[in-house]
Amino acid sequence: MNKADNNGRKIALQEASEWLLRLQEDDVPDTELEAWGNWMARSPANARAFDDVSALWEASASVTSESLDDAIRNRSNASRRISRHPRRRTGWWVAAAMAAACGVIAVGLVKLRPATTPPVPQVLATEKGERRHVVLADGSAVDLDADSRLTVDLAGAGRELVLERGRAHFAVAHDPSRPFRVQAGGIVGLAIGTRFSVGYRGADRIAVVVDEGRVRVSQRQGLDSTPPAPREAGRNERIRYSAEGGLEGPQPVDADRAMSWREGSVVYQSESLASVIEDLNRYSRIPLRLEDASMGKLLVTGRWDSASIDNWVEGLARALHLQVVRQGDLTLRAARRRPAEGGSPRRESPSAPVETP
Repeated sequence: MNKADNNGRKIALQEASEWLLRLQEDDVPDTELEAWGNWMARSPANARAFDDVSALWEASASVTSESLDDAIRNRSNASRRISRHPRRRTGWWVAAAMAAACGVIAVGLVKLRPATTPPVPQVLATEKGERRHVVLADGSAVDLDADSRLTVDLAGAGRELVLERGRAHFAVAHDPSRPFRVQAGGIVGLAIGTRFSVGYRGADRIAVVVDEGRVRVSQRQGLDSTPPAPREAGRNERIRYSAEGGLEGPQPVDADRAMSWREGSVVYQSESLASVIEDLNRYSRIPLRLEDASMGKLLVTGRWDSASIDNWVEGLARALHLQVVRQGDLTLRAARRRPAEGGSPRRESPSAPVETP
């Protein structure tokens, strides 16, 4: 504490002592209490000094918590309350405690009011194989697919959501004054209508599918480039984004089929095997990988029950003429069927079913 602060502290303590003595009078007029309140409001240092001086009297006076509570709640009756007590330390301690509490309130609850903290964004997450339906505070509804994570911040002027991984469907509550934006990787989707989904796969590959209204999709600006113009998608349309190709679309799509995951099934129409494997690994605790990464370009068309990992994996193998090999460490690998020795195709025995948790 520097010299000026030290002198100010001494002055505040002296004035606090004088006020404490004045408040011991049998009949303290309201004008005196008002003057004391103004002194308290003049500086937080005054309130701290009065608290410190009052604490000395508290140590030597017996005061019940009921007396203090009554005093704090009844500032307007201060003079009448004090007049009913003889002049003794306990009586004017009650008056001082009452005045101190009221003075703190007068300066905006300098010492009693807890510091306010900004609201913490809500985090929604699902485990592998789990789906969740959540109604947000603004009335919007979110369906979260397996192994997904979404951060929701509704505290500001707009509604800001960040999809960190996985897939989510949004049914947006109508509120034109508060834009509803979903960020995922390199894009931001602004809801102009009410219902759409965002899927965020690895390597910054994102798809936005609209089943009602319209969504404007913008590419986030990089440090060294200017983003292209936003694109809009309407019902039964999709916009895709990749780090390599940027924004693509809108393209026609069957939104009901694309969002069938909300009902527990997955439908693919010319989807890459690599993307299908990513989806499957969000549902199964036992990972499935490709023996040859180039096989990820194979296209998949079909429908499977997402709750039955066994059927899903076996269906992929049959559809693409692949083999499922179960390793001792429970890691699954898809491999092309190879002809037996002698050049003729060899019939494979059925592979062991995939174990699911």
